[in-house]
Amino acid sequence: MDLILAILIFSMDVQLFNHHQQALLHEALYVTYGDYSIEDWIPCTGGTAHTHAFKTRVNDRFEVIARWIDPQRTHTLRQQERVCTQRAGDMDIGPSVLYHDAEDHLMLIECLDGTPLTLEILHTPSQMIALAHQLHIWHASAQHALRPVPNLQSRIQHLLSQLKHPDQLCQPADQLLAYAHHHQQHLDEHPQLQPCHMDPNPANVIQCTDGQLKLIDWSESGLGHPYIDIAMIAQYLPRSLHQHWLNLMTGHQIKPEHLIQFKAANQLLVIQCHIWALHQAELLLDTTAPARVETPLDHPEGLLKLQKRWLDGAFNTQDPREYLALSAHLARNIDLTSFK
Repeated sequence: MDLILAILIFSMDVQLFNHHQQALLHEALYVTYGDYSIEDWIPCTGGTAHTHAFKTRVNDRFEVIARWIDPQRTHTLRQQERVCTQRAGDMDIGPSVLYHDAEDHLMLIECLDGTPLTLEILHTPSQMIALAHQLHIWHASAQHALRPVPNLQSRIQHLLSQLKHPDQLCQPADQLLAYAHHHQQHLDEHPQLQPCHMDPNPANVIQCTDGQLKLIDWSESGLGHPYIDIAMIAQYLPRSLHQHWLNLMTGHQIKPEHLIQFKAANQLLVIQCHIWALHQAELLLDTTAPARVETPLDHPEGLLKLQKRWLDGAFNTQDPREYLALSAHLARNIDLTSFK
């Protein structure tokens, strides 16, 4: 099939694809399927990719998704999304990547046969816990050769701004701090940055017809500590499952009266993991940096000095150790309503 014929086939979709995209699609479909016929392109809805992903049926047999990666993104970020998607497919935790072009503008992705958990989460929330277990296995076996996420600093600020219930953080909760300490101790068990989905909400989780759970839409993927994904999954669990979640993930018991603090404390751990990733990224560029980030869990006596520096406006927002210290300190003593 030549390019002229391919453009005629795509003529019904001129409003969807420009000439350059039509040429890329023709090459992708021809390389993947040989001579091909297609049905109409249907925009995929949901998430942030509804205007950048379209599905069709090829040769009356194969459903496939064409994912356009935003050309305004740098090649590094486009490559990062593609590689994370590929690795997820290789580990059978996401759809398979069937084709990608050299500049990572286009991916052809397997169209999964299943149902988003959005429609079932009220009935089967335990599936999210099963997904966390799959992610844990994946991260434990993953090999890494990606570059660091360049915008972790803004992500941290965004996460801090999402803490909308500071009153839930001001009461001491020794068991929650023990929970935090458990994960803080394990940060150094992962000396390298790991690919993370970064948005594992139920709408991005497909329960396939064979019962498998897979993550779709890796447009927000980046590098970080694997607990980021696992902690974010916990944000979507009903309170009735928080006790089960804590027992499963940490082995720690928690008093029922402290469950209301779980989600907020969990978000603080996400922040700590982001800071760890930021520090690890710096280590890739600076071999003279310290081997690990010390935290207030190592030196509790430093909390009073930190609080005074923060209140005096001398808090160093560029120092990952400062952020780590603040995030742990916030969980016990600081009213977040005054933090901007």
